[in-house]
Amino acid sequence: MEGNEAPPTSLSTLPVEMGHHIARFLANRDIKSLRLTSSSLRDRFALRLKRVFVSASPCNIKVPKEIIMNEGNDGLKGRPYHAIRQLAAAMSPAECYPLLSELVPGEDRMLESGEDVKAFEHTLGRFPSFRRVTISTKAHERLFMPMYETPMIRSFPYGFVYPVPRCRWETRTSAFLWKDEQLETNLEYTIDRRGVCSALRILARHGRHNVSEFIIEDPVAEAPHIPTPFDDQGHTLTDSLSLIQRPGFRKLDLYANNLSSWYETLEKAKNLKSLRISNWKSPHYSTEVAFVWEPERTNAYKIGRQDLNIVITVVAPLASLRSLELYCVIFLNEDRFEDETYMYCSLNPHNFLNELRGTEWRSRSLRPKVTIQLADDGWAYGKTLKLDSDIDDFLYGDGENPFVPSKMEMDDS
Repeated sequence: MEGNEAPPTSLSTLPVEMGHHIARFLANRDIKSLRLTSSSLRDRFALRLKRVFVSASPCNIKVPKEIIMNEGNDGLKGRPYHAIRQLAAAMSPAECYPLLSELVPGEDRMLESGEDVKAFEHTLGRFPSFRRVTISTKAHERLFMPMYETPMIRSFPYGFVYPVPRCRWETRTSAFLWKDEQLETNLEYTIDRRGVCSALRILARHGRHNVSEFIIEDPVAEAPHIPTPFDDQGHTLTDSLSLIQRPGFRKLDLYANNLSSWYETLEKAKNLKSLRISNWKSPHYSTEVAFVWEPERTNAYKIGRQDLNIVITVVAPLASLRSLELYCVIFLNEDRFEDETYMYCSLNPHNFLNELRGTEWRSRSLRPKVTIQLADDGWAYGKTLKLDSDIDDFLYGDGENPFVPSKMEMDDS
């Protein structure tokens, strides 16, 4: 019966669909090796790209231009004691200095030339399947435990004590973003959040992309001040409007100092299905009343806090919304005490949920899922409280408000 055995099948003879199915069970490094074998295997085994990382680092810019970023991870590195092993093998300051002395000048050159922005546009044009753009201030996270293992971090020698960037925004000019060659002179506008402004500018200018999610990750708690993501002339707000109005745009995750600046933009978001709003929170805030001040001083304290009425005004009309998440949003509430009107600041969403329950959301056939996350260093350092089902019961059913009134509200009643 040996003469009846079928000849071995070559991988190159497999149907393309079968190759795609097999690739689902292989690591990217194995797929890359197969693709380098022959052109027929290259067509049958596609790399799986979860992300491409671009920053003001020559190494992080070079990788997207040359080839796809390798997503394969060493299993040992993912184990809990990996950071301990690296700490034990940490290089001395004298050993680290030569490499450290090259990092900052290289980054400054990238920022000066705008190569990081050009790399983002280059990458966007060559990967039309990209759906999400994330602006992160926490890529490096903690020493030896990065949130994203970027090409730059992977290039460091084992045990290298690399600097962990802090949120220190420098005001920069932005003529390279809004350059119009038809104008004789190009005005320079001031920006604080270079990553946000440049990403929105490229997305608005590029046009031919399928990005449907734009995310601004939470800033670190140690940041003394989180600046506005917009330039001083309103160009970034126009660019964000252009992105949100695109057909198929569905998710916006933003850090908002003052949500009122987003009001007209979100009003045009016809297809938005998921909205997440984050506030920077000082460790001195708690779920109770932070402080009280007179109405005439209100404007001096509005930065970093959301007026309760503005939040309701912004989110209530979003007909396509399916998910709303509030993370450490500090609400600015109004109350009266002894014939005087006072404004007070609180993380307590009790009043917000009462107001939201009074909107037409209850009558919708598809009701948005509301999630609220709170973090209070006073009672649970490093942990968050997340509520969703109890909120749904209150908004759309007969449940009680899961948050009790703040002390000021109870004293008033």
